Amino acid sequence: MIHLRNLLILGLISVLLMSCAHVSNPPQPSGDLTQLADWMTGFFSSLQQSQDDPQYWDIHLHMALIWPGRTDGYWIYVEQAMAGQDPYRQRVYHVTEPVPGRFASKVYELENPDAFIGAWDNTGIFNSLSPEDLIDRTGCTIFLVRNPDGTFRGSTHERDCLSELRGAAYAVSQVRLTADQLMSWDRGYDAEGNQVWGAIKGGYVFDKLENYDL
Repeated sequence: MIHLRNLLILGLISVLLMSCAHVSNPPQPSGDLTQLADWMTGFFSSLQQSQDDPQYWDIHLHMALIWPGRTDGYWIYVEQAMAGQDPYRQRVYHVTEPVPGRFASKVYELENPDAFIGAWDNTGIFNSLSPEDLIDRTGCTIFLVRNPDGTFRGSTHERDCLSELRGAAYAVSQVRLTADQLMSWDRGYDAEGNQVWGAIKGGYVFDKLENYDL
């Protein structure tokens, strides 16, 4: 009887040790996923493009990691603004690798975005929120792959991203990402497939001017 009790105790200890090991060693993101998140975070500007082509504006992008302790991918806060002005777009991206070699950047809105202006420089403000507090932009996920040349490229899926901006019925986003540049081409289309907003000739090209650590 004593021998059986000792075996049970040893078994319980083993289970507890395995549990602790699981908690202290969460799954690690792949190198490509970390690379993607690292390239996405930073301060970007389209100043050079605006100087080369007056049809494009000088747009600034601040993209900073939030909730660094989470193990379900990377969460990135995004502010987009005309140079010298308050942001006209604020989003949170959840960047994951659903299957090996395939990446997803799911898009969320903030319920009270004005309260988070400038939060890229003070990401601790997001500690008062959780992912459940965000507004899911259903259908607007950008799906990406890594190409043989090392770049990441992707887009939204067909007409899944609904939009009512300026008479649009849906929006399409295309992205290309390198270590020092982000190309983003956002366009809105009406129900007949006519473009009603967004750049015509091609996407905005943002040069990465500063890196923000993951």
